[in-house]
Amino acid sequence: LHLQYAASLPVILYGHLVALGVILGLLGIVYQQALLAMPQLYQRFIPGPRWLNGVVPFLVTILVGIIVPQWLGGGNAIILSVGRLSPVL
Repeated sequence: LHLQYAASLPVILYGHLVALGVILGLLGIVYQQALLAMPQLYQRFIPGPRWLNGVVPFLVTILVGIIVPQWLGGGNAIILSVGRLSPVL
């Protein structure tokens, strides 16, 4: 995947990259905590035996695939569409 850009990032904006790294790191911690809390939340909202835990996501996926099949896929079209946009710095 080759994305063309008009100019490189100015050195004065490198501090923004550090801030972005810190923000993304904190959001990664929040994501990890939420992901690890999902089994307890899942059992609270959808009671039943543990072996049925995969049935609800399976049924939701089938429903979404029937109603909006564009939402299901590998995301290749999204990545290619980013290449057609010109980034704004």
